[in-house]
Amino acid sequence: MPIIDISQYHQGGKRHQFYADSVKQFNDIKVHAMGEYPVHLISERRPGESETIKRYREKIYVPKTQAALSKVFNSLQKIRKSQDYVIRFDDTVVPPMIASEERPSKYLDDDFPKYGSLDNWFWSVAFNQYLMDANAFVMIAPLNPMKMDNEYYQPYPMLFNSPQVLDYVEDQYGVFKSIETSTYRSGNRTYQGAVYYSVDALSIVKYEQVNAKGDFSATEFLHGLGYLPLVRLNGMILKDGFGDALYTSRIHSVVPSLNEAAREWSDLQAEVVQHIHSTMWAIHGKECNSCRGTGSIPKAGQSPIQCDECNGKGFYPFNPYEHITIKPPTMGEAMPPTPPAGYLTKPIDIAKLQDQRVHDHIYHALSSLNMEFLAAVPLSQSGVAKEVDRAELNNFVYSIAEDCVRIIDEISEIVIDYRYAGIIPDYEEREKLRPMISVPMKYDMIPESFMVDEISKLRTARVNPMIINAAELEYAAKKFNTDKKIKHKLEDVYQLDPLAGLAAEEILVAVSNGVINKRTYIIHSNISEFIDLANQQYEDFYKLPYLQKRQIINDLAAQWEADNRPRTIPTTVPQMITDVPRPDSSNPQSN
Repeated sequence: MPIIDISQYHQGGKRHQFYADSVKQFNDIKVHAMGEYPVHLISERRPGESETIKRYREKIYVPKTQAALSKVFNSLQKIRKSQDYVIRFDDTVVPPMIASEERPSKYLDDDFPKYGSLDNWFWSVAFNQYLMDANAFVMIAPLNPMKMDNEYYQPYPMLFNSPQVLDYVEDQYGVFKSIETSTYRSGNRTYQGAVYYSVDALSIVKYEQVNAKGDFSATEFLHGLGYLPLVRLNGMILKDGFGDALYTSRIHSVVPSLNEAAREWSDLQAEVVQHIHSTMWAIHGKECNSCRGTGSIPKAGQSPIQCDECNGKGFYPFNPYEHITIKPPTMGEAMPPTPPAGYLTKPIDIAKLQDQRVHDHIYHALSSLNMEFLAAVPLSQSGVAKEVDRAELNNFVYSIAEDCVRIIDEISEIVIDYRYAGIIPDYEEREKLRPMISVPMKYDMIPESFMVDEISKLRTARVNPMIINAAELEYAAKKFNTDKKIKHKLEDVYQLDPLAGLAAEEILVAVSNGVINKRTYIIHSNISEFIDLANQQYEDFYKLPYLQKRQIINDLAAQWEADNRPRTIPTTVPQMITDVPRPDSSNPQSN
């Protein structure tokens, strides 16, 4: 891009057509995500308040809505942990003229500046910015623009939020204000100046302020890519204009409810101060001995001064940590009330109502993303809040996962072009060096408690056992995600137990009716033990094909049946001889 007169941007004059709208989109979410005091929200609600009250509100404000957005951000980070989120490099297509230590996989996955990998950079730096600021840009520029001929560029992404995106025309140019500062001297003092960048299809120009008048030096780097090394974070398109567009974040639907929560939370804090804290009343204390009840001490030739003993009150102030001392009534005075002190009764219903409304607003904000399970269940939603629309939640998360993969993929393409265009001029050949990034479709978003409730409902409704099995298997995978041994065993149990998911009483009835054979019942009753034996006999048993695993379990059941078969018992019992003839005494031969 030809060097431009950057002063037209530095003086705040020139901006792109959607600048004000994009900054507002960013600030709408940023005030909640970063825990800032929402000045405009509260001043709009209470325009007639004095400056003293406004300052007091700001002083005691606590960012109540920040926790809700932090939960959303942290939950969506689980996209990265998805089983089917994979970044793969094919090193076999890397030509031999590229040194092994300079391969794309080495730079992007191992040696990426500061963060080790581009993936780490995205999820650590860019992801939260993507959720807050759909109109932000990433400019990719080398950290070593003055490299030697035998060196490779080290491209690195620089992120510019909407307030920094001063001008942009699609496929033509962009002008950005950096968070960097320049240093210049004026007289004996050193000052910090502004830094800007302009970029087009041929070059990147860096402008650094050199004096207080607003003059700038310009340094041009010819990247020669033939296109703008820019990636827009994007989201959902809001306005489409000539040469540019306005986007809104995919989580922007939380803003209206969070705005209401922030406003009412500030009101609730004031209500608590006024009506929740106890206020004690007490009968007038004893007169001050120093001033005799006047509150001031006469001073010769001067005006009376305030009594230090009672602080000008004329009586000893009540101390809740000491005994209450009351002056006895004089002649004609009424007796003091009993007790002589007490607490004011204050209305607290409004505070309770406001507290409930704040929680309801946060709940509705999360509901707009189908992530209401992240909120504490409001009393008004009891029994309803446990219902989660998984299909809608998955669609929402999938749209974000698609954006994440697109951003990483586009940055990878620019990095590869920077590093290897001089070696591999053919675009299609360079395309082979790009990583394959799968868009994940399995997300571990639902809390365990919701999954347990869901399984319980499925059993109560007596749905198909296969559905119950699938739900229990999903719960097991989440519960034991870090213990692969237990996870694989549970998967085998659900896969190889032919009666998994059936209730015990259903199985007994089926056995007694002869519907289930003996071998099947043996496998069901001993499945855990059989899988343990199989794992001892076969290395990586869980990796074997299903039919092979099924045959192994069947063989173990047959062996168990043989080892536990009862011994054969004769069906007839020999007759016992009970009548034995006695010897005949008359016959000598019988003796």
